[in-house]
Amino acid sequence: MNQPLNFIRNLLFIDVLFYVLFILSVIVSYFFEKGYLSYTVTLINIAIGYKHVLVCKKHDLKVNKTFLIALLIILVSDILSFNYFTECYLGILICITLYFILNIIIVKPYMSKWQAKKMFSVSVLLCFLLLGYLVYAVLDLLIDFIPEGQLIFTLTTTLSLLIYTLIFALIYINDQYDSAVLLLISGVLNFFQAALSPINEFFHFTNTFTTLIIICHILSLYLFMTFISYTDPIKDRSKSTKYV
Repeated sequence: MNQPLNFIRNLLFIDVLFYVLFILSVIVSYFFEKGYLSYTVTLINIAIGYKHVLVCKKHDLKVNKTFLIALLIILVSDILSFNYFTECYLGILICITLYFILNIIIVKPYMSKWQAKKMFSVSVLLCFLLLGYLVYAVLDLLIDFIPEGQLIFTLTTTLSLLIYTLIFALIYINDQYDSAVLLLISGVLNFFQAALSPINEFFHFTNTFTTLIIICHILSLYLFMTFISYTDPIKDRSKSTKYV
């Protein structure tokens, strides 16, 4: 009798803690030095990881240890980014690349046979062309600011981001999960955060950009956690069809 009640209490506590820390992070990102974000984002990552464990145990789903490792890796990247972006640029790139690789591993079970007609529709192709141009524009803008000898690592991280983007887009296009829109929003937020961060650090720093980056980053993690925590890759797969 007490187990469901304890779960609700723990879940409510984690949700309240997350929203309080989220608002606090937004305030800190705009009004204070970004180094202070290391503390709030660390607690947010812990809250997200703990909620994942709680929800999985409640719904008899397997806790995704790969996701917990990915949270730890992106936390290291965050701490380095907030405090030593230029000095630790290579380490940040390595962490982000590993994070995208782990995300690809996490969402791989949600991949299934997909219809080529959906993939090659005009609207989808235009979206991918737009994203490709955005990546090119950002790299072209920052190429003179990237630390010497680290362009190849930047391109490697960019490639991992594009592969992850393609995969979560395909999962959404296939429309076999009702909650796939959460994965799509999470991925798009992740993409824009990855594009804005180097612009903010290397080209033109503003607190407004820092705030946008923090909002995109935290929401992308939370929505990704929500998708994998509540969606079983086999049980929740449907046969619905969406025409893009």
